[in-house]
Amino acid sequence: MAANGIAQSDTTQTNLEKDSIRSYRIEYMKNYHKESKTATPYRKIRKQEHRQNNNVIHGVFGTAFYSVIGGARYERKVKDFFYVRVGYERLYVASFLGSPIRKYHILNIGGSFLIGGNQKFLELGFGTSTMFIDEPKDANTQLLFSHPAYGNEIKINYNIGYRFQEYQGFTFRVGIGRPEGLYISLGRAF
Repeated sequence: MAANGIAQSDTTQTNLEKDSIRSYRIEYMKNYHKESKTATPYRKIRKQEHRQNNNVIHGVFGTAFYSVIGGARYERKVKDFFYVRVGYERLYVASFLGSPIRKYHILNIGGSFLIGGNQKFLELGFGTSTMFIDEPKDANTQLLFSHPAYGNEIKINYNIGYRFQEYQGFTFRVGIGRPEGLYISLGRAF
């Protein structure tokens, strides 16, 4: 009889454990379904973050040993962490032997890879630059784009740098590249 009593109390205890586990699971599932209806899944949040800053516009200022450059760029996101860009820059190059300062108009087309996250990125950029040199047609006229024989060039451009970019707001870039040299850039993502 003692053995029977022990066996009955063991089965009663295991039944109580099963019932408590079952009730815990039921409560958990009720709460889980309540939360899942109101909570935004992680993937959806990440997609919204990336969707918010499809466009970036920023000003660029740079300097190399004997040149100064300034301009503006527009970037459009094509894929996560890849942007295509187009821009215009103005370059002034000093001469050392008394000749006048050379002035260039630069049209940029290229792309940028962003590596990182949480609004902080390593930026790797590449593309081409078409450089038009300013040459006076004559002393009485304004400066015009010159003929290719007078110094227009197509060059490869590149940059590597740090980019801080809010999802909808301020953008800060700093780095080294060609044709900018050492550069700093401020802008806005929208």
